[in-house]
Amino acid sequence: MIDDEDGTAYDGQEFDAKDVEYVILTQEEIVQEQEKEIARIVEIVGVTDTSAKVLLRKCGCKFLQVLNIFFENGKEGLLKAAGLSENDLRDADSLKVSGCETFECPLCYDDVPADQCTKLPACSHAFCNNCWKAHIESKIKEGKLQILCPELGCACIVDDDLISQFASSQNKKKFDAKFIESYVEDNVSIKWCPSAPCCGRCVRVNVPHTTPLEIDCKCGCSFCFNCLKFPHLPATCNMMTAWTVKCQNDSETFNWLAVNTKDCPKCHTPIEKNGGCNHMHCHKCQHHFCWVCLCDFNHTTYQHSCGRFEEKNTENARVSLERYLHYYNRYKAHEDSRTREEKTREVIKKKMVEMFELRPNSAWIEVQWVEQAMLTLFNCRKGLQFCYVFSYYMFDPTACADKKILEGCKEMINEKIRQSARNVTEDNIEMLENATEKLSNLLEKPVKDFFNENVKQDVMGCTVLCDSRLQSVFNVVREDLMISGEFGCPRPKSTVTTRATAIKSGQSMLSRMMEEAEILKNKKQELEKQKQLAGTIGTDLDDIELQKAILESMK
Repeated sequence: MIDDEDGTAYDGQEFDAKDVEYVILTQEEIVQEQEKEIARIVEIVGVTDTSAKVLLRKCGCKFLQVLNIFFENGKEGLLKAAGLSENDLRDADSLKVSGCETFECPLCYDDVPADQCTKLPACSHAFCNNCWKAHIESKIKEGKLQILCPELGCACIVDDDLISQFASSQNKKKFDAKFIESYVEDNVSIKWCPSAPCCGRCVRVNVPHTTPLEIDCKCGCSFCFNCLKFPHLPATCNMMTAWTVKCQNDSETFNWLAVNTKDCPKCHTPIEKNGGCNHMHCHKCQHHFCWVCLCDFNHTTYQHSCGRFEEKNTENARVSLERYLHYYNRYKAHEDSRTREEKTREVIKKKMVEMFELRPNSAWIEVQWVEQAMLTLFNCRKGLQFCYVFSYYMFDPTACADKKILEGCKEMINEKIRQSARNVTEDNIEMLENATEKLSNLLEKPVKDFFNENVKQDVMGCTVLCDSRLQSVFNVVREDLMISGEFGCPRPKSTVTTRATAIKSGQSMLSRMMEEAEILKNKKQELEKQKQLAGTIGTDLDDIELQKAILESMK
């Protein structure tokens, strides 16, 4: 078990699908989590609930940090570091000012009756109740979570008992709410749902907090736990940050260059066309060429034919532009398709209702395969969209200069390894793309076609195939291209149920049912033979079973 510097505990092994877990918590459940940790501190350290709260706040709401200090320095050192009294078990007399009838308050310098003054047990500094009230409420309004003693230079902390005694009910609620917020904000393994407006829920993960784990909140918001943006696996958070900046800065420039400029066929210098004539003259190399076909242009006779085509040399100044546009266009195409297909979810649900109404005697689960196929399609589109971001940076030789972008990725030692890894990745992406397009086409069929058993079998088989292809792409990224650990790529969520996963690719539900019926039939025939045999030799079936058990035990 490893404790990171932020107090998060996790195992050092690679986190597989069974290990990737998270819990959605409401504010009431957060309070329960806090109470559990406070109770554990009370039990282990041997302090009161009030002191346990102070200890938890002092350590940034990190339970493990409280225990580390306790085991290193003992109870006395822990309480001293938190500014608490060594004897935190106190009674009402420990708060009173004794030995005089009147007391001069060090803050307001008024002579106040001793019974209207209160002493902080941790440091024995006393003040009048009016000054205590003004001090505590001003600190709560400032948003302070740890309220120190008003004495100049004193580091002792005011506990919850005094805060409850002098703060108004409204300010006490504000202070308690701040404690809840700090419990989430100071704990790297817990984050608020980024939905707008906020649903008030938070998520706690049991994996390293830098893992780009996809979270589905109960409010319907999906986000990456690490960066709180839209889920972007298999691309890392650093890749998405760089990609977003690049798209904002370069898209308009690249689009304008692609439309308004072309490279000189001889020296590959970008040239802008600023007139109507298609005769281009490069002032750098003095080459004359045609704007339409990029072939040589005879500028003396102006006799030219555009019937020829020659491929451009890839080693030119436009390589980076073409490479970016290749990945950007495919990224954008799948993003647009995903957006449109996401809007069709309601259409799919209407189709399911219509199917159910047309066959009222059928069960609702019999039409849920349509929604399952839609969810699979949506996940595949999302995976394909961000696969192109991952490929753009992973297989770019110039990206190695920026180590931060490729943080968590394996180093491509040479061009041969880079080319081999790119071919494997792109082959898997291509197979996923083909299966996704097929599933998208099948789901666009009218409702009446969904009653066709062949169409239903095709949709269900294609759903399983798409899910399998998506898992294959992520397996390549996770096992071959990513470093195991805190930046590792988790498995994508499978939308295929256990029943559907058991169906082999291309195998229909009907054929599976026929196989199960055949197996059941064979079992019945075998049972009938055993009964006939038992009747022939005068031995009942129980004796045969007993003999079988004895033989098995002897083996």
